[in-house]
Amino acid sequence: MNQSLKPCIICLAGVTSLTIHFAVFAEEQQGIEEIVVTAQKRAENSQDVPLTMTTFSDDFLAAANIHTLGNLATFAPGFATELSSRTQPQLYIRGLGTNDFGIGSDPSVGVYIDGIYIGRPGSSVLALTDIERIEVLKGPQGTLFGRNTSAGAISIITKKPTPEREGQLRATLGNYNKQRGEFIVNEPLTESVMLRASMLTNRRDGFIKNQLGGADLGQEDDYTLRTNLLWQIDNSSELILRLDTEVMDQDGPAPTSLRTDVAIGDPYGDVRHNADSFESREVYGVSLTYTHEQEAYVFTSQSSFRKYASESFIDEDGADSAFFELHSSNDELNEQFTQEFRLNRDTEDYHWFIGTSYFQEAAEQASSAIFTTDTANNVIQREVGFSANFPSGQLFPERMDNTGQYQSAALYGDLTYDITARFQTSIGLRYTRDQKDFDWQSEFNEFGFGLVYGKEYDPAIDHDHASWSELTPRLVLDYAWSRDMHTFFSITEGYKAGGFNALNRQDAFDPETMLSYEVGLKSTWLDHRVRCNVSTFYYDYQDLQVQVFLLAPGDLVPNGYIQNASDATGEGIEFEMIWLPSAGLYLSVNGSVLKAEFDNYMQDEDTDLSGNTLPYAPDQTLSFTAEYEQVYSDQGSITYRIDFAYTGEKFFYVENDPLESQGGVSVTNLRMTYLPVEDSWEVSVYANNAFNKEYATLKGGLGREIFSPTSRRADPQLIGIEGKYRF
Repeated sequence: MNQSLKPCIICLAGVTSLTIHFAVFAEEQQGIEEIVVTAQKRAENSQDVPLTMTTFSDDFLAAANIHTLGNLATFAPGFATELSSRTQPQLYIRGLGTNDFGIGSDPSVGVYIDGIYIGRPGSSVLALTDIERIEVLKGPQGTLFGRNTSAGAISIITKKPTPEREGQLRATLGNYNKQRGEFIVNEPLTESVMLRASMLTNRRDGFIKNQLGGADLGQEDDYTLRTNLLWQIDNSSELILRLDTEVMDQDGPAPTSLRTDVAIGDPYGDVRHNADSFESREVYGVSLTYTHEQEAYVFTSQSSFRKYASESFIDEDGADSAFFELHSSNDELNEQFTQEFRLNRDTEDYHWFIGTSYFQEAAEQASSAIFTTDTANNVIQREVGFSANFPSGQLFPERMDNTGQYQSAALYGDLTYDITARFQTSIGLRYTRDQKDFDWQSEFNEFGFGLVYGKEYDPAIDHDHASWSELTPRLVLDYAWSRDMHTFFSITEGYKAGGFNALNRQDAFDPETMLSYEVGLKSTWLDHRVRCNVSTFYYDYQDLQVQVFLLAPGDLVPNGYIQNASDATGEGIEFEMIWLPSAGLYLSVNGSVLKAEFDNYMQDEDTDLSGNTLPYAPDQTLSFTAEYEQVYSDQGSITYRIDFAYTGEKFFYVENDPLESQGGVSVTNLRMTYLPVEDSWEVSVYANNAFNKEYATLKGGLGREIFSPTSRRADPQLIGIEGKYRF
């Protein structure tokens, strides 16, 4: 254990729920606004929940100009993303995530929308519209949320219909021809039936010049529709039907080669792409939630069906050379069905819930790698020392088709008991069983040889089946020193199912398991004008799943494999402080210190990666927000806001190559809002990445496998004006 963390672990006495939100400070409410959350399957003040979590309210999302999950990482300690491709996103919590885009594996960070688990990462990062709150829960969440949440969970809650007739129109114009429009309406159809609907459109031109011609790269184009219909059956029962769809058709990632002989070599300069990268996706979802209350009992049934189809094509080499040519494509078709039944009971001394859930998924994936024969010759020459002598100037494509049929079932329960007026304990248990059937089918070129997929596969022969089961417990002790200060300690175990390698056939890899310990302090001071939360954690991860490219026995060139990378351990501190020093002034600071590394990890017989830092695990983060509202009596008010965020060095791959890392980065966002007295409209001007900081979201990429490592850049300075009208 890191010696610098030991004093903190000894001093702290409980898990802290880190809650960041926009504090409404007005003359009639001199204090930090409270947010009600449902992380423990019941409504609670976020400060009372014994979980490490970061919660964002709808006001905060608007004030911080947050439109996707990627924007949240700035304000959620321990949360990191790589979202240059929305069809192949990567989400990490405390250095734990999944770098495999194949359908044979599952994410380590579970994403839930209105309680519905999103099984594939490719459909989890959606545009945020009409959101009530977002809860980022850190550490294993199996008992409370479900499958594949060994690293944590992200719960997105949309707004429910209300009996009031209301609506909102929000429009944004910005540089790079940014055009974003959002329309929300809430309409009571009868006394018992209410409708809430939202529509979002978003377009933006590119900002990366391609020297080979064509439009600038980095263009955005998507729209989202969401409808929530609530039927208040009687005073104790309600039914909610939710429908959502998103259609996206935009540019894919625009990596640039770091080579200087066949490319510019500047990760933030122009690019030389000889193929157009794109990504498209259609997502459809429907869910039905029935809730019935009977005295102290609440019964909930939640059914859902979701479907998505996506296509992507990426110029992976980022250069213009036949000797370093690699384009990739990835097409997916996915359907999932979920059903959950849950029974809650709340009394003065205890709260409990029990439940059962079922998940079924049908997944199809077709992934291709397109080289030139010159690239194939080059790679083989460098790897094994001789040339294959393929004829020059021809395409060298290869393709892999995978299908998967998955089922998962679980039984779970959780009990919170008040031992005394100050001391309570929570005990939870979840039993999960996963089952997977998987097929491989590869298609080579006329040369009958593959660089990425290695061997030819036939689904009539190359089919596999595996199943796993796990029992995961949860224990929490919570002691309240006073009404506004308490500490808690937790031990939780996480589990993520095993799976199959989509790139090459290999035996099913094992599940991941994680044992996490957390202690912390949560407190509110000075008549709720100061909030100070701190937590520290230590986790022990077993059989961490990692995708690597290596030269295995029998391979001519390095191929993609999924390894259970032995064990990993992590420890760190996360903190948050909010202070309202005077009327109209809001200050907050939060940050984290993290040490997460592999233990006893031999990638192959010659490569020992023990002690290496986990990917996307920055050693430290720090963010600061200051907001001041200046009131001008009968003329309204102007609010000034600054958000500053620092992210320490992080590596993008397990090898910890300094050339495939990003050093510490500081980014500043600015915003100014005018709100008139009548409060029906407002207008804002903003500057995201106000000082145009250049930094990478990924270095290396698939181009590294053909000796043309690439870099993907973050968005540049984005400025604009936003208007909002409420009715």
